[in-house]
Amino acid sequence: MRIVHQFAAGLILIAAASSAEAQIPSQEPDSTGVYETARHNFQVVTVVEGLEYPWSMAWLPTGEMLIVERPGRVRIVRDGVLTPNPVTGFPAVYRQSGQGGFMDVLPHPNFVENRLVYLSYGKPNDDGSMGTTTVVRGRFEDDQVVGIEEVSNLLPGMATTTTSLDV
Repeated sequence: MRIVHQFAAGLILIAAASSAEAQIPSQEPDSTGVYETARHNFQVVTVVEGLEYPWSMAWLPTGEMLIVERPGRVRIVRDGVLTPNPVTGFPAVYRQSGQGGFMDVLPHPNFVENRLVYLSYGKPNDDGSMGTTTVVRGRFEDDQVVGIEEVSNLLPGMATTTTSLDV
């Protein structure tokens, strides 16, 4: 249940971040590069370049940062440098229209012991005509995820979710 709450919190943060863009005044930042808005002051800082639609990020206890790219990649920033290849082992995504793509990534609270990483994404149905929000998990080993298993799947048109989160 704790993982579900952390995913919800992550989605709220993403929503808050996307609404921050709407709050950016038309003015330029001040002399220190800080934007001032009615709700928050912030500074835009480029951490890495070369990403396609970065969607969310999470830090591992090792200090590495995982970045989700909406088209279906998870990238690693190690020692401040974007690794050249994406993490392998995650499933294919649905993104032709409507909801889709990779959404959020989160390490398990006991990541140091179990190496589990959770990912929410748009999963395609059998013929690829529709997608459904799904959460999977797998073990992060040598820049790949192995042992992927589906732990939650919100079926299209259904008001319920099936879950088997064992945290």
